[in-house]
This record gives sequence, C-alpha cells and structure tokens, in this order.
Amino acid sequence: MIKTNEQMRKLLSEVAGRPPLHPELKALAAGGFTAKSGCQFLSALLQNSKSVTRKDFPDAVGLECFVNSVHIDDYDVTDPLLQAIVFVEEVLRAWKATGSDYILVAIISSEENNVVVKFHLKRDGQRWLAEDLDRYLDAILVAEISSKEPLNALF
Repeated sequence: MIKTNEQMRKLLSEVAGRPPLHPELKALAAGGFTAKSGCQFLSALLQNSKSVTRKDFPDAVGLECFVNSVHIDDYDVTDPLLQAIVFVEEVLRAWKATGSDYILVAIISSEENNVVVKFHLKRDGQRWLAEDLDRYLDAILVAEISSKEPLNALF
C-alpha cells in the first residue's frame, strides 16, 4: 500500500527517470536488518546508534524511526527525492527477503531539497505520522509492505 499527500503527488508529477542508487545507500540496504528490543533496524544504521535504548522513546515506532532515519541529501544533492525512492525500493526488497510476517512502513518526507527516509514496523496503536497526510506541510509518501506481498514501484 502506498499513500501520499497532495504535496508529494505534485512533486512526483514533476520528476522522471530512475537514477542508479548511490553506493553508500545501496550498502545500507544490502546490510539487511537486525532485530533488537522488539524492533527491526537496518543493521548498518544500528551500528551508529549503540547508546540509544528503548526506554529513551515513548514507543517502539519512535525508536525505530530515530535509528532508521537517513538524510538522503547527505548522499545526493542533485535529485534527493528520486534517490530516496530508489533507496526505499531497495530496502523494501531487503525486507521481503527476510520472510518476516511483519509489515514494514517506509516514510519519505521532503521539504525543498531536505529529503528524509524513515522505517518502522507497523504496530497497533503506534504511529509515526497522522492518518491524514495532507495535514503536513512537507511532501509525504508512506509505503507499507509485508514479505508476502509483491513489490511494486513506488511511482
């Protein structure tokens, strides 16, 4: 399932093509996932967050979004939105390979050239974003996938 707000739909209507994934982002996705404290983390990102614990956050989604957060413009300043889309698709492929029964939620938020991607597991009663994405000023795309679903392109 893919949801976007009006701002993201406008941005997506203006982009074309698919750049190759930046090698460092490819490595982040290829590193797979690590389960810890009832959460799922991109293994490479977890290595950078060793001092963070579950008790530092109100819920598991908050912890996952803190650790599993990538500022795409740190890797590609030319076209960070397209790079974010290609990165999310690569991470979702890695998630499917785990065979997990859990649903992974990927979030892309864009404010001008500041593009951030976050990942968390879908959990009852825990959300990173409000249901109504049009409440946000930033452009937002949310993709959810289980390992059992086919992976379609985000746009």
